[in-house]
Amino acid sequence: MIKRVLNFGIFLFIVVIMIWVFILRPRFMAPAEAKKNSAIAPIPSLVIPGMPLTETVRKPCRYIGSWLTTTSKDQNFNTEFFDDGSYLAQSRHIGKGLWAVQGNNMVWLKEDGYGRLSITDFNAILLPTAESFLLEEKDKTFTKYELIELKKSSKCSKE
Repeated sequence: MIKRVLNFGIFLFIVVIMIWVFILRPRFMAPAEAKKNSAIAPIPSLVIPGMPLTETVRKPCRYIGSWLTTTSKDQNFNTEFFDDGSYLAQSRHIGKGLWAVQGNNMVWLKEDGYGRLSITDFNAILLPTAESFLLEEKDKTFTKYELIELKKSSKCSKE
């Protein structure tokens, strides 16, 4: 009986620590602390399932600029990737948040109404060229990005 209670206590302790490290701590981190602890300000360290923790987060220069975005449902809209790590997608609804590349994935973070960030999506980057790339969505469909205008930046990652 004591062994069961002890095992449950250890399990509960590990669950609480994991919730703090992966969910609560990044959401409540002050923006200055997030910038200090991150390779891409103001995104806190990212943990993507299946991604090695050593994989760096970056903002490649090749993505900074305006892109024509076409979904698998033939919906077209403009997406702007900024060198501060933010993005603005202008479709029927305006989407904004933060973006980064980690490994071969585009990582999307959205801010809730309280200024807390959370990973909302990550997509494999496929067939990247100088003028276009595809993102594989969770439902296995693809979204195509075609370059409209590349912006020069000194804040981005050279690749």
